[in-house]
Amino acid sequence: MDLLADFFKSHFGYRSKPRGKQGAELEDALVVLEDESIVVRAVTSGRVYDALLFEDVVAVNYGDSSLEITVLEIRQKGCTCSAGRQRRDIVLERFDRWEETQCPTKTRALVIINPASGKGDALDLYTNKAKPLLDLCQDRFIVQEVVSESAEHTREVAVESAGNFDAFIFCGGDGLVHDFLQAIFKLPHYRDILHRVTLGFLPGGSGNGLACSCAYATEDCDNMAVDPKAIVGDFQVALRLILRGKTSPLDAAVFDVLDRETRECKVTLLASLNAAFGLFSDVDLGSEHLRFLGDTRFHVYALWRIISLRKYAARVSYIEACDLPHGQQLLESLPDESSPLWQYAEEGEFAGVTLSNLSHMGPGMMIAPGRKLGDGSWTMCWLPYKSSSFGTLVKGLTKMEMGTHTEMSHLWKEKSVVAWKIEPANKQSEITGEGATVDGEAVPRGILCGYVLPRLMNVYASQGSVVQSDGH
Repeated sequence: MDLLADFFKSHFGYRSKPRGKQGAELEDALVVLEDESIVVRAVTSGRVYDALLFEDVVAVNYGDSSLEITVLEIRQKGCTCSAGRQRRDIVLERFDRWEETQCPTKTRALVIINPASGKGDALDLYTNKAKPLLDLCQDRFIVQEVVSESAEHTREVAVESAGNFDAFIFCGGDGLVHDFLQAIFKLPHYRDILHRVTLGFLPGGSGNGLACSCAYATEDCDNMAVDPKAIVGDFQVALRLILRGKTSPLDAAVFDVLDRETRECKVTLLASLNAAFGLFSDVDLGSEHLRFLGDTRFHVYALWRIISLRKYAARVSYIEACDLPHGQQLLESLPDESSPLWQYAEEGEFAGVTLSNLSHMGPGMMIAPGRKLGDGSWTMCWLPYKSSSFGTLVKGLTKMEMGTHTEMSHLWKEKSVVAWKIEPANKQSEITGEGATVDGEAVPRGILCGYVLPRLMNVYASQGSVVQSDGH
């Protein structure tokens, strides 16, 4: 009966209007789970009207407005009947037959749509694919929608809605989520807000790293006969994750950009996806004019940047997750430069450096295949310039689709880290290229440093396929 218990705990809520022996309606009753039974209990007095043992349930018939449970209950021998089991059918009314404010199990969800993301079809995808199914789940979701007009509009919506919803669903690219998080980050109780709500992602942009990574974390893609790229980038898979309602924690990170000479902080950001410097940020920012290509834009522009590869002189330092003192998982701020925890990558010339919180940057870019949701660290990768020949980089780009580029250890150096610094060695390196990015968005030039905030958020993702169960 685990399935029935999960059905009540995670998906639906029911009430009942029991009747007395003379047919008169009794006090409103709430259907709840207690130990190994389903109990119909009066809302105000707490009086128990009925109780169904899980072991007696033989059938459940789920309808649009009700749930019918069939039980075979043990009957004691009496004057007119023999001992044995007797069938009984109990009909429970769904919560949507009652006032929405009386339903504690409904998720108040705000869907934020960016019609300008990617190829510009996010609004159509939501209207034609997601909205019809969300409308059918009115017993579980109270859904409102808003179409974002700009990044500033998204930030305004975030601040106004932070305390009014249980979930925020984003239909667009990762930039939409980034704008939302920056607004929440400025609020004094941002940690409490992000701990309380759940975030969901419907892929409607170019990269869709968050949606892809949540799908990859849920599906056992390595043991599937189909192409993982088709699974992680599938809109329907992302939608099913939200409708199923199960969640996983997700790490975040605080990023500071410091002036290279004065060490003054230029900007502080909250990130959930990645950060990049050199080749990786050049591709992200330089390909903006190719948004109409969708995620293909990254591959096309990456090839161009590899042909005319830039060189970046920098000092890259980090603190490995395994080096934190025993039992310590949370950094309250960036450790001082004198801390013995800091280690240095080979100081010199790099083709690029990237930091990843997630496995994917897009359907065809499995940047960090070993990355797990909410494991308390990010993956730092760097490409030494001396190892970055044209042929090697093209081969690595090709292998990235399946995540096998990490096998090229002479090119791809990586560490699991909880804090980091990327410091341009001189003014020339600081102004070379497009500049650094955080979650795909350009940041001021300077020293890029940050640290992890473990399990700060909750997202719709969990172990257990939503593909194989539907015969996808």
